[in-house]
Amino acid sequence: MRCPAQFAALFTKDPPLFASEVSPACGPSIRQSIGPIIKLINKYLGDQWSIGDWTGTLEAAKTELPDRFSPIIPYIFGSDGQIPQHMKEYDPEWGRAAWEGSLFASCDHARMLASVKCPVLYMHHFRQVDETDGHLMGAASDLQAKRVCELVSLRNSIDYRSFPQMSHNMHAEAPQQFAELLVEFSTKLAAH
Repeated sequence: MRCPAQFAALFTKDPPLFASEVSPACGPSIRQSIGPIIKLINKYLGDQWSIGDWTGTLEAAKTELPDRFSPIIPYIFGSDGQIPQHMKEYDPEWGRAAWEGSLFASCDHARMLASVKCPVLYMHHFRQVDETDGHLMGAASDLQAKRVCELVSLRNSIDYRSFPQMSHNMHAEAPQQFAELLVEFSTKLAAH
């Protein structure tokens, strides 16, 4: 088993760095991105599905969420009224903790990224920031990705790969491309 200081490399697939914090060092916060959805899910499903009102969740998604989420509602909640597998595996308590700020209360992303001591492959997928209100669709904005790269490069190399048209679930939608990126990154590491 390796200790944290012994990691050979870090691979990140579209992480919500900065954007999952309530008060990020840069760019939109959780409340300007996916936050309203995860808050709604927790409201109707409860911590660890303690409420479990799936029908209420679906109905509330139509009326309680801002219009900007309309395109991703079917992806998150499905379109046939059945609970999608990814939602069965999701713990709404995580969403509550993210919305309230306790999830990352002791993990400042800027400090964490500036402390990385190994090569990083950072994949950044679909993102769009509404210029009128600053809301983010995606895991991280371009500004946030730029800051990630700046902070990691203080101590080590970062291989930034931008896929602005790719959804968050690249591993499922483009598994061959996803695997090729991992192999390419591993091969580069082995060569050094």
